[in-house]
Amino acid sequence: MIKRGDFAVEVIRSRRRTLTLMVREGAVCVRVPLRLPHAEIEAVITRKRNWIERKLAEHRLAPAPPERSFISGEEIPYLGRNYRLEVALSDVASVRLMQESLRVRAAADSLHREAVRAQLTDWYARQAEQHLIRRCRDIGKLVGRTPKSVTVKHYRARWGSCSVSGDIRFNWEIIMAPPAVVDYLVAHELCHLLEHNHSAAFWRLVEQACPDYRRYRAWLKSHGRMLRL
Repeated sequence: MIKRGDFAVEVIRSRRRTLTLMVREGAVCVRVPLRLPHAEIEAVITRKRNWIERKLAEHRLAPAPPERSFISGEEIPYLGRNYRLEVALSDVASVRLMQESLRVRAAADSLHREAVRAQLTDWYARQAEQHLIRRCRDIGKLVGRTPKSVTVKHYRARWGSCSVSGDIRFNWEIIMAPPAVVDYLVAHELCHLLEHNHSAAFWRLVEQACPDYRRYRAWLKSHGRMLRL
């Protein structure tokens, strides 16, 4: 952890070739190669300090993420569409996507907020895994590469990542976004299999796979904070 005035930066070392600085949900994180000297990391943070402070200020001024109650009648997004939550008692716990609603069946001792949230989280994560693996396969045909593995879990400060060894990871909460936005994220990470940076060459690859990527990238920046359970 590197402290700079009013903020701290989490340093994550991994088998990567480039340094990536991220600010999301009020947290600052820098991902760096395993052997990058600490002094170089500090120099980048010092150089980017104004940018970091501006992003943190934008976060403080942005609308707060939804505070969900997980009760019947509440609306929750799934693949860009809002579904009405229906919570009821049942001997068998289940979550089922209906035409207009998301039906949660829970035992009597599992109707409280956190239990329903946990049940929905598990369902969303499973749906995200299935959808993202399928889209990686389909969009991978356009990019010309497929990942070594696809992992879906919760990340606080990122939507996705691609390791130098070819493993792609996604934040399952992206499944709340519209399908085109999900596809943009998939294309973005797949293109990192060819260009593990954000160079002009990388963005040309993204545009080939997702011609309207600027629109979807902007949507994710503007609305991503609302994609929360």
